[in-house]
Amino acid sequence: MLAFWLFTFVCAGAHGAQSSAETAIADKIRSLNERYAKRAEKIYLDSTAKTSTLTVQEIGNTALYLCMSQADQSKIEHLLRTEFGAQMMDDTYPTFGQLPSRINSSDITNNNSLELGCQALGPILIGYDNRLSPNLKKWLEPHLKAAMIALRKQNVPVKNTSACLIKAVDLILIGTAIYDGEAIYDGTRLLDDWIAYTKQSGIHEFNSPQAYEQDLNALNMGYLFAPDKLSKSKFKAVLDYFWQDISAHYYPPIHATTGARGRDYDLLFGGGAVDNYASLAGLASLPSPVEYQANEVYMLLNAVDTRAYRPAKNFLDLATTYPRTVECRWDDSPANDTYTYITRDYSLGSASGGNFGITDKMLVAHFGFGQNLNVTFGTVLKKTGIPRDDKRASRFNEHGMCEPYVVQSQNKILALLKIDTSKLAINDELTTEFVFPYGVHSIYQDERKVNIETLLHEKANKRGVKCLGVRGGEGAFILKVFQADSMNDDKVPVEVTATAQDWASGVFKVSIKHGRKQAKSPKFLKLGFVMVGAHCSDDVALLASMKQIEDASIKQRLNDTGWQVDAQIEKTLLTINRDFVKPADTTRFVNGIEVQSPVFSVNGTLLGPSMWRHEDALLQRQSVSE
Repeated sequence: MLAFWLFTFVCAGAHGAQSSAETAIADKIRSLNERYAKRAEKIYLDSTAKTSTLTVQEIGNTALYLCMSQADQSKIEHLLRTEFGAQMMDDTYPTFGQLPSRINSSDITNNNSLELGCQALGPILIGYDNRLSPNLKKWLEPHLKAAMIALRKQNVPVKNTSACLIKAVDLILIGTAIYDGEAIYDGTRLLDDWIAYTKQSGIHEFNSPQAYEQDLNALNMGYLFAPDKLSKSKFKAVLDYFWQDISAHYYPPIHATTGARGRDYDLLFGGGAVDNYASLAGLASLPSPVEYQANEVYMLLNAVDTRAYRPAKNFLDLATTYPRTVECRWDDSPANDTYTYITRDYSLGSASGGNFGITDKMLVAHFGFGQNLNVTFGTVLKKTGIPRDDKRASRFNEHGMCEPYVVQSQNKILALLKIDTSKLAINDELTTEFVFPYGVHSIYQDERKVNIETLLHEKANKRGVKCLGVRGGEGAFILKVFQADSMNDDKVPVEVTATAQDWASGVFKVSIKHGRKQAKSPKFLKLGFVMVGAHCSDDVALLASMKQIEDASIKQRLNDTGWQVDAQIEKTLLTINRDFVKPADTTRFVNGIEVQSPVFSVNGTLLGPSMWRHEDALLQRQSVSE
């Protein structure tokens, strides 16, 4: 099917049947197919080695690709027998039905390798049944039944978005293929639970460049191979939600999404395979998809099948709406939200509430002149006895300790962080770092311009910074740290720094050194800052904007149980009343009006309710008919 589709698509273009945009997308699909074909050949050859350590996910995905490309049936059979030959089939073990992460491994644990290893099976069994021999189908039967038993036992909370959606689709599709009504029911119930949670709380693994690809892979397969109209409608409603979220956060100058995000494994660039989905949808002008060798087969299958889901044009148009304010909730607490303000010249986004893991980003900003490095933030922990260098330090980026409360109004941010030090060892060292791209046009420390070319060698730049301004193109960001606690009663320096490793990575940093943990160090440190995005066509405008931030009135009231800050920035008053004892009692205000987070809105228009309306109507009709 795949080869035939590509041939007909190219021939149509040769006869003028395609627009230039369609031709560009066809070229991207061809590039993706050529790359995956080479990868599939390599994985097949590797799978024949007795010492192979391929993941079960890679093997299953390759089997699906070989089905799509009408490959030799014996190769497909070999791959599936190799993958499920590694399955635990002794029903006296608690891991019965589980798959190891890798073949030729005895390490079988209850993890996501089962969901990922089974992901290709639904599309294969429903869409390419004719590519499987009767003997293989008979051999697979007990393995699939065992997989369904194990999969139903997997405890996957709805907050674990990607794992939850993959499990639901696996149960529905494989259950459909093997006539397992219980599996279909359990998968449908899990999908319904996720929908119900998301209606109220938004996507928990929010705006993730990597997790969103996994989400789309599962949802696209669910839509394409759905067993009935009701299921198809649910998958469409969820895909609509994701594509409006992706488009609303998409920033064309960088060919990627912007704003704070959960689960981002690319610290500096913030890229992920969801960018390829955006490219194939026509959002990006990238000449070909960037190489992310994880699950591209699902993206490719979705691209070439004319029955597959396609995001509506009005969804994609969100990406070119300027300026736009995108507000989303990422949990059931209204305080756990994200806010992103996007203009042609810059984007500025933040996340608030709860706690954040090592791969999450609570602050993300981008310049609009094409610089693809993001501005971001993290608290770096230097463990006692481990030499500090940037390659090692990246392993101890512990910004999950910061517990941020943030209030943002368009281009202005006020953030109050509570950095937990209670679990640190004596002499562990903490530094908070704001990471900025090197390839900007101007850097100012207060009113003094920094020579970008000599920043690495210019020790004078390590003096204290009251206000930092960075301009790239006609966008700028201004940072002012007004509160920074120490672990040992020393004054905390705020410095512009750059190591050789920073320079090689294309970044410089604003470093806030909290010192070393001592026996009498406080259990937590307070860090407060304001950050503002601005349109600045030149350095004169940048200095004028910096002057406004320097002159901003910041009033603090501190005691053992709380921290209140009023920041008057130009005509906007941002307020946070932070309660250390009862975090749920923390409140945030913009010009005296308490922040009430919408589940999902763009420029004040709620998008969430409209996305579920069609699916809700079908559910009601279904219940009436029953």
